[in-house]
Amino acid sequence: MVENVKFLAANGRQIEARTCIRRLNRGRQVHLLAAIQDVTDQQNVLTDLVESETRFRDFTESATDWVWEMDADGRFTFLSGGGRQTDAETPIFALGKTLAEADLAQDQGDFDQLQQRLAARAPFRDLRLVLPLGDGRARQIDMSGKPFFDSHAQLAGYRGTCFDMTEIAMAETERKSALEALALAFETISTMVALFDSNDRLVYCNEEYRATYAGMDGDIIGKHFDELLAHFTRTGTLATTAEGKVRWSEQRRDRRNTPAKFFRARSSKGRWLEVTDYPVAAGGLLTIASDITEKVEREERLHRHETALQLLNRRETLGQMTAAIAHELNQPLAAIHNFAAGCVLRAKNDQLEREDMIAVLNNMQSQSERASAILRSMSNYLHSDDADRHAVRFEDILRSVQLLIQPESSATGVAVEIDDQCGEVELTCARIEIEQLLINLIKNGIDACREAGRPDAEVSVSARCEAEEIVIDVADAGRGFAPDMPAQTAFSAFRSTKDKGLGVGLAICETIVLSHGGTIAVTKSDAEGACLSVRLPLEVQK
Repeated sequence: MVENVKFLAANGRQIEARTCIRRLNRGRQVHLLAAIQDVTDQQNVLTDLVESETRFRDFTESATDWVWEMDADGRFTFLSGGGRQTDAETPIFALGKTLAEADLAQDQGDFDQLQQRLAARAPFRDLRLVLPLGDGRARQIDMSGKPFFDSHAQLAGYRGTCFDMTEIAMAETERKSALEALALAFETISTMVALFDSNDRLVYCNEEYRATYAGMDGDIIGKHFDELLAHFTRTGTLATTAEGKVRWSEQRRDRRNTPAKFFRARSSKGRWLEVTDYPVAAGGLLTIASDITEKVEREERLHRHETALQLLNRRETLGQMTAAIAHELNQPLAAIHNFAAGCVLRAKNDQLEREDMIAVLNNMQSQSERASAILRSMSNYLHSDDADRHAVRFEDILRSVQLLIQPESSATGVAVEIDDQCGEVELTCARIEIEQLLINLIKNGIDACREAGRPDAEVSVSARCEAEEIVIDVADAGRGFAPDMPAQTAFSAFRSTKDKGLGVGLAICETIVLSHGGTIAVTKSDAEGACLSVRLPLEVQK
């Protein structure tokens, strides 16, 4: 009688005891024989083996790759999922069958190469097999495998994996078609297009871009951006000074820090070029260079027209203020005449004392300076400014505006109150344009007050600084904007409620504000009056 007993020792080890009872020498005595063995390690190995087999089975059942095995005769002995490579379609391979018996297109893909590798007992990797589906479509399978041998070094078979590449292959085909179509489109346009990789080496360019570097030795594909840039600046393609070329090179080398920024340069042939760099997903840059000569010429014509329109607006404004300005000039001139006449008369009568003469001359000097300041402001205001921008104290701008608008204020009886809270804050601007902006707004307010017929009406101008901006509010006590000119269309050109107005005042105001990077808006318009608010950044890009 033989019996096996397993038990767990106090120290956690697994013990197996095998016992048997024997009668020795045919006698009547019976002996108990026992063999005790520690089987902990063997049991752990067995447990690990079972778990490994379970993990492998779970992996092969759930993996997107198919796991397969074939014997030395090339017949499949194992297919993950029991041979079901997909739940939706007929399996490609079957147990007990060979590759030749599968419904594969033997004249397509790498079928012949696969057969050669199997015959040579050599491993293979990612060989493409094609399975026609009968409707013009086909499944594409990538197969990899390696041989295994028995204990006598004889071929026992192959093991490997398969992966369905159909969707990936279709996507790759579509991507190539799209790239070919895109490349064809790039070749038929006048824009220069170039693609650089993450290491700034040229990987693609169209013929327009290539023609720019016709003087370089060899193919430009593969060349570094710095090498192309050096050739571009060295060959005299840019119509600029040596310093300008250095500045251009520095800006272009910094292109990765300024994506989608437009760079302009003029060629030696007089053409204007605009270059932009766009980052791509792989870390490279797509460079697009366009000939914008016609665009630049249109911008220059538009700028000339806007400048002429602003000058016309200034002349119209001063034309309407001429009578008031003449009256304003007449006062200091009359005062000077009277002081001079009185001085001559007293001198003839020997009544002119030295102190009296100094006082008279000081008064005459003061009046002449007042007249001179008015004439100088008029001259500056009428000057066709080239819009150069400089840092100007805002209080100086307000002082000039107040001097120019004072005659109009005195003639109409509409007071202009200016509250300047900016002090000596400097504004980077085209001074003449900002003066024109404020005079237009104040004069519109004076006209609105006069038309409202309110004797105590006034125009208030307040300026304050907020977060690197100057905020200017111009409010009047008129009746607001007319019904046929609502606030939403206040800045449209050639619309005016005045009999002889050009209708460009507020439109020019908006153009000036936008060119300085600011904003202008109607913040109030009702029966009690209107208010326009202007915001100007202290620092404006030149």
